[in-house]
Amino acid sequence: MAEILTGVLATLVGVLFNRIATHPKPHLDEIVAAWLLKHFGDKLFPGVSKARIVFWGHGGMTPDGRLVEEYLAQGILPVGVAGSLLDEHPKGDGERAKQKTCAAKLTAELLGVADDPALQQMLRYVLDKDTHGTAAPFDLAHLVKCMHEANPRHPKVVINAIWQMLDAKYHEQQEFWTTAMKEMEKAEWFSIRGANGEIRVCVVKTDCAQVPKYARSAQGGGAHIVIIQNSQGNVQILTDHAQKLCLDDLARLLRLAEQHAADGIKSKSRWRDLEAEGTQFGWHYHRHGRMLLNGSSTANKVAPTKIEFGLIKALVKLALDPDLYEPDHAPECKLGKCTATEKNPCQYHYFGLNRCQELRRRRR
Repeated sequence: MAEILTGVLATLVGVLFNRIATHPKPHLDEIVAAWLLKHFGDKLFPGVSKARIVFWGHGGMTPDGRLVEEYLAQGILPVGVAGSLLDEHPKGDGERAKQKTCAAKLTAELLGVADDPALQQMLRYVLDKDTHGTAAPFDLAHLVKCMHEANPRHPKVVINAIWQMLDAKYHEQQEFWTTAMKEMEKAEWFSIRGANGEIRVCVVKTDCAQVPKYARSAQGGGAHIVIIQNSQGNVQILTDHAQKLCLDDLARLLRLAEQHAADGIKSKSRWRDLEAEGTQFGWHYHRHGRMLLNGSSTANKVAPTKIEFGLIKALVKLALDPDLYEPDHAPECKLGKCTATEKNPCQYHYFGLNRCQELRRRRR
């Protein structure tokens, strides 16, 4: 392609590209290719960022049979049609289709952005849907077709709507690969001896929404739990769903601690109520989502927790380490015996830890 491109571009010096041509009701593939040209194409194709979209018929020919090069000389850049450099389809003259590629992939390669980390999810998705031709009902590729059916005379409405979504996705991925990566440099890590092995915990103070995802990713360290505190003091505790961690104990501990931090009085709430889903004492517990939120992007008026950040980390350890018992009673507890009595009280009784409740049930 490089040799062909060099030859083509040599004839286009001084050309200002004013139109991008594609087929009617363009698929997600062509829409992404045009989006790439709008964002990254001006260096190679001057003016293309402001070019308008025009529609040619399907197939390997230009509308009047003239060579693609003649249209390029007029500032018209075909995408997904006419057998151009950015068309993976066969021309109809016996030529085979370009294999394992699509218009978006060809465009990214041509523009030199195919290796941009922030574009990888987008390019992989489009290539998969375009080459395999299958999409679930709510896949973006299928929704593009639905939008064309709902707006048969307004393809540009569809294109502009999808471009806004692509802008949002690219922004998210840029945050992930730049801001989040940088923020992770100040992360603190510790491990908990969990019931099914080591639990890796990442602790970060940041306002970057992509940090939890980055921390849980292979690139970010593969955290099983991420504790995030924003600049306002709100805290979120998020987990890797694959670990299937139960946060009932943690929900109870945080709500007990929140009440104590607020007024210094021990809570009289029932344990089962304190571990219930929903919002209590400034903490929202989503059991199925395996998360505890002291505020979020949608609940942005929640007052910051009054619990010291260091105590929150300690409570996470206490909730999830199955061998962590009150020191004076720990030896017997680890043998499966609860020896706490009114005369020999256990300081952890107030917490209602599930492992402690189980030991007491056995004693009965």
